[in-house]
Amino acid sequence: MYLVQQLPLNLLGDAMGREWIVRNVASSLFDSLTKGFIRSSREELLLLERKRLTTLGITSYELDPPSGKIVFPAGGSLYQCVDSPLRNGTLFPSELRTGTVGAKLTPEICPSNPDLVAYVSNCDIWLSHEASGTSERLTYAHRGTRNLADDPLSCGTPSYVIQEEFSRYEGFWWQPESKVRWRQVSSVPLTSGDWPVVDEGLWVDSLHSLVYFIGLKESPLERHLYVVSLEAPEQVRLLTHTGSSYTVDINSECNIAVATYSSVNSPPACMVFRISHTDSTVEGVTLTPIGHLVEPQAVLEQPIGFPEIYSHEISSGDVVYAMVFRPHGAVPSVKYPTVLNVYGGPEVQIVTNTFKDMRYLRMHLLASQGYCVVSIDSRGSYNRGVQFESHIKHRMGTVELDDQIEMLVWLSNEIGLIDMSRVAIFGWSYGGYLSLMGIAQYPDVFKVAVAGAPVTNWALYDTGYTERYMDLPNANPQGYKAGSILNYVNQFPNEEGRLLIVHGLVDDNVHFTHTSSLITQLVRKGKPYQLQVYPCERHSLRSLDASKHYETTLLNFLAKHL
Repeated sequence: MYLVQQLPLNLLGDAMGREWIVRNVASSLFDSLTKGFIRSSREELLLLERKRLTTLGITSYELDPPSGKIVFPAGGSLYQCVDSPLRNGTLFPSELRTGTVGAKLTPEICPSNPDLVAYVSNCDIWLSHEASGTSERLTYAHRGTRNLADDPLSCGTPSYVIQEEFSRYEGFWWQPESKVRWRQVSSVPLTSGDWPVVDEGLWVDSLHSLVYFIGLKESPLERHLYVVSLEAPEQVRLLTHTGSSYTVDINSECNIAVATYSSVNSPPACMVFRISHTDSTVEGVTLTPIGHLVEPQAVLEQPIGFPEIYSHEISSGDVVYAMVFRPHGAVPSVKYPTVLNVYGGPEVQIVTNTFKDMRYLRMHLLASQGYCVVSIDSRGSYNRGVQFESHIKHRMGTVELDDQIEMLVWLSNEIGLIDMSRVAIFGWSYGGYLSLMGIAQYPDVFKVAVAGAPVTNWALYDTGYTERYMDLPNANPQGYKAGSILNYVNQFPNEEGRLLIVHGLVDDNVHFTHTSSLITQLVRKGKPYQLQVYPCERHSLRSLDASKHYETTLLNFLAKHL
């Protein structure tokens, strides 16, 4: 790790990123977490559920670049360590003395005094002073009683809807140090075109009047780093290489960048660049490699089958992308049972030119068992522009499968591996919802359906999400009616073994009421189904036992009925 010796964390700031933290901080703490010596608190588990994080160890951290101080929550407590230019190698954290009981969440270091750390504990905001070990309660919203109805208030933590649907997990902020300045400005677009700029990642170099950002100008499948000048709007320059997709972080001085990059057939690598200039134009920007934090892997230790990406112009004139995991050892002249792994909802993109690692383990598993696995980003999916994404506005559940099926039929002719008489549709959450729609409305296309945690009626889902895309129920009654699977129960197959529903009983995102409402109607209409309930699981299956049981259930169901 020679880079750490050359470039200490307090010089790089946030640009060093999670790679350095994970590799150099608290290996002993991570060992303790994974061995069960430190258990995550209930509050931490709920926060991880909202963030869709399944990893152990350090999942977030707070960094004060000038002092090199790092603070992070783990096991219900706060831990700290300090990096300096004189220190090399692993940093070992110590528990922050707070003198308070209860889980500590979302720590924030004071920008003017790193000895002060604010955090949320027991539904109120606290402030601790590291040197003295004293703590002060700043808010008194929560009385600490057991009855939520009598004691509902909290401070410092956003509401469920804000966390779940708007991805904001902090509910308090330090006032930044700044001098009051006034300047009249005008709004001038810096970019234009039918391609998106990514929300996260925007850096302003005021010295050179340059703005760095992440966008998808070259391809909807790849994220790249670009630069544009405030003095010459719309003159956008690409700084990274096509053929891979990038995530980038840049320090506040805009002279160091850390880039993590991968492709469908190349595992992630991470490189540090120095940003220099020959002048103040976009053409004068140079990224000079300093070294790797994670070296590129020329050959995987255990080779896996990489997915292939396909594109096709469907009948609407839109180009749709698909990803195919071929069955291991596939023979070109043989047709294979196929699993359509569907999501189809807004603000999600599945098909990207990025490495498909542990998050796609199920796809690799199914391919290893002889299935052809297909994922398609139909109209309505993310990072394709407003017109493309608005295709499902006010009509969720009624148009997505047309694109999915058209693309699937084209793929079957293109690659010659798909057995269209043995196609399963499988998905979770919105994908579970479309799986139900698929087996009800297209029973001749889909032989079986596996619906995980499915929405069944938009009137039962949270308004922060639903009304954003479907409008108010009284303003779009036909859309809500057509989008409810409960109105298609008569169309479900009458044969056994064609429908498997999976749901966690304490799901706080898609409540189990969705599944129970559907089952009530299935029973009333005499429609067969198979139900697998996990009593202690939420929207995601987090326990190892439940995950193993589910994978086994899924494989057995497909082997028996597909």
